Amino acid sequence: MRRVRIGAGLLLCMLCLNRIPVFSASRSLVLAIYEEPPYQFVDSSGAIDGLLIDLFDAVADLAGYQAEYRRYASMRDCVAALERQEVDLILGMSGANSFLLSETAELYTSPLVIVGNTNYINQHQPDRRSQFTAGYGYHATEKEIIYSLGADRYIISDRTYGLVGLLAVGKIDVAVLDQAVLDYALAGEYQGLDIQVTNSYLDTVKYTVACTPGDSSLLRELNTAILDLRIGGNYAEIKSQWIQEKTETDWKVLLFYVLGAMGLMLVIFGVYYFINRRIHRLLEDELAKKTQDIRSANRQLESQVKQMQFESELRSKLIKTARNGMVIVDREGRILLINSDQAAGH
Repeated sequence: MRRVRIGAGLLLCMLCLNRIPVFSASRSLVLAIYEEPPYQFVDSSGAIDGLLIDLFDAVADLAGYQAEYRRYASMRDCVAALERQEVDLILGMSGANSFLLSETAELYTSPLVIVGNTNYINQHQPDRRSQFTAGYGYHATEKEIIYSLGADRYIISDRTYGLVGLLAVGKIDVAVLDQAVLDYALAGEYQGLDIQVTNSYLDTVKYTVACTPGDSSLLRELNTAILDLRIGGNYAEIKSQWIQEKTETDWKVLLFYVLGAMGLMLVIFGVYYFINRRIHRLLEDELAKKTQDIRSANRQLESQVKQMQFESELRSKLIKTARNGMVIVDREGRILLINSDQAAGH
C-alpha cells in the first residue's frame, strides 16, 4: 500500500513538472515582422526595436503572454510564414491589407501625406497632365488614393521607408508616405533631403496585429489588452518616445484660420448691416405713412371745423336778419339766440 502511495506521488510530481513547460509555451506568442522604421526594425546592436514592438510588448504583458519576434523580408513573407504556421501573429498589418486576415484594434494610427522633390514640385504640379512617377506602399495605401495621383508610372514598395530612398536618388517624383516614417527618415538617415509635402490631409493608415481567420479567442484577449493599454496604461508614454507631436502651428494653417475668421466676421457684419438698414428703412417708411395719415386726418378735421363754423355763422345771420321775430331756447327755457326784431319788440 505504501508503494502505491509513493508511486502515485511520483506520478503526480511528474505531471506537475510536465505541465510547467507546457503552460509556459502556451503563453508565448511568435510574431512575424518586416523592416519599417520607426515601427519595427533591427537597430545597430542587432536588437529588434520600434514603436509597435514596444506597444505590443506592453499589450502582451497585460494579456499574460511573452512576445517573440521573427524578421522577414516583406509583408508577403510574413503572411506566408503565418500560413505555414511558423508564427502566431503578424505585427504591423495595415487596415488596407488584402490578405483576408483577422485583425485586432489598431495599435497606432498615422496620417498619410503626398511628398515630392522640391525642384519637381516647383516645375511640374502633380496633376493628370504631368509626366511623373509615383511610389506607394501597396499594403498601406487605399486604391482610391493611388488612382487619384494619375501618374504615368508607379513603383510599388513593400516598405514605406524605402520610398524615401527612391525619392532621394530621383527614381520617383512623388510618393505616398506615412507621416511618422517620413519624420523618422528626415531626422536620421535622410536629414536635409530636399522634399516637400504637397498634401498633408490625405488619409490615415492604421497598424494592427493580424492572425489567421477564426482565432477569435486570441483576438478578444489582445483587443482587451489594447483597450486597457490605451485607457489605463502607459500608451501615451510609449508613443512619445518614438513620435514627436508637432506642437508648433503651421503659419499657413494659422493664416487660413485667421482669414477664415475675418471673412466670417465680415459676412456676419454685412448681414447685420443689411438687416439693420432694412429694418431702419421699413421703420422710416412706416413712420412716413403714419405721419401722412395723421396729416390727412388733421386736414379733414380742419375742413370739417371750418364747414361747421361757416354753417354756424350762416345760421346766425339768417336768424338775425329774418323779418319775423325768432327766438331759440334750450330745454330749460334759457334764450340761446334772438333776432334783432324780437329784441326791439321785447
